[in-house]
Amino acid sequence: MIKLSRGEKPTIWTDDNIQRWTENWQKRVAKKTDWSWPQVNKQPINHVATEEMAKWHHHKYAFCERQAPGDLQIEHFKSKQHYPQDAFAWVNLFLSCATCNQTKGEREHEPCLKPDNDDPTAYLWVNPISLKIEAKPGISATAQERANYTIALYGLDRPELRNAYLLYWRTVALHDDPPSIQELTRPPVDIGWIAQFILDNFPEIKRRAQPTEEYSLMVSSLIDYIISASSS
Repeated sequence: MIKLSRGEKPTIWTDDNIQRWTENWQKRVAKKTDWSWPQVNKQPINHVATEEMAKWHHHKYAFCERQAPGDLQIEHFKSKQHYPQDAFAWVNLFLSCATCNQTKGEREHEPCLKPDNDDPTAYLWVNPISLKIEAKPGISATAQERANYTIALYGLDRPELRNAYLLYWRTVALHDDPPSIQELTRPPVDIGWIAQFILDNFPEIKRRAQPTEEYSLMVSSLIDYIISASSS
């Protein structure tokens, strides 16, 4: 999860369209009708929106930072059920993977970190020992509460992501012949080699900590930890 700068709305996101879509959705909520995206020129508007959103998301999902394939989902930061008036507000929409989206569901967004308002790197890090996202050490109690709520809301500490981090490093280090997930996660998992690999390939790994790269929070967390450990 990284800081995002929100891009421009698609041209179909006009005030008149937003008002019409919102009024129709509010009627559907009142009737307890299931959600569906409106269409413009026979094309669902989410297909138009995701093309624009992918640009300022660096073609990654907003919360887990996995590279986004062609099939993109849109997450309503404020629940479209509980806040129907914001269902089409551009500032309320992010790209999300299915797992993050379904894990959050319609749960309350407060006090979750909002990636276009908050800098997640000030609240979150990936523990270099466990390779799990945690609240960043040394932050205030309030900041820690927000970090932990965000992690729980989207399930960012799920084993699937830890396995993805391991596979990422194996793929980077071994290039064309990474082992399987089963081989990676069979205990005990020795991740000490990652630190040595970072030190041996620092310029390349530092590039991979840029926001445009997959799992940049995880990479930058490990770099910061290794630099701190080396200087102490």
